[in-house]
Amino acid sequence: MYARDLALFEELSGIDTSAWPTGSAQFGWGAKGETTTIAKGPITSYYVDHIDVADPSAFRTATLSLHVDDGAVVYINGVEAARLNMPNGRITANTPASTYVSGLAEARWIDLAVPATMFRTGDNSIAVEVHQVALNSPDMVFGARLRASGAGLRASGAGL
Repeated sequence: MYARDLALFEELSGIDTSAWPTGSAQFGWGAKGETTTIAKGPITSYYVDHIDVADPSAFRTATLSLHVDDGAVVYINGVEAARLNMPNGRITANTPASTYVSGLAEARWIDLAVPATMFRTGDNSIAVEVHQVALNSPDMVFGARLRASGAGLRASGAGL
């Protein structure tokens, strides 16, 4: 699910996303292979999905793979888990990504290790805010995949 509304996004844990538009990844605009085209808009867009975890203690590793143009901040259950091409410090809806992503880098998937301890039994939210480097960016791309393994467990999701 995706939105342009920061107020909704900030309520990560208990958010009611039923009114948000939905679609399949890859999200974006600019003819970069989008499955779901979204309207070009503000510098930041927001994405949330939920997964059910039966036994998080079985996780040995969790890897979130991101396909992002230009930058992203990832939250697991409302807690920041990773940043990609974003500055240090407080991030707001108006914070630009650190640098442009262009050319071959736009097609690259980046693997980010996520501490397995961030997951809990039952419903877990995975939220990502995607930032452009400038308002006049010619394109935006976002896709994500989560993989987890450990003690006889191997799980993989198509992602956000």
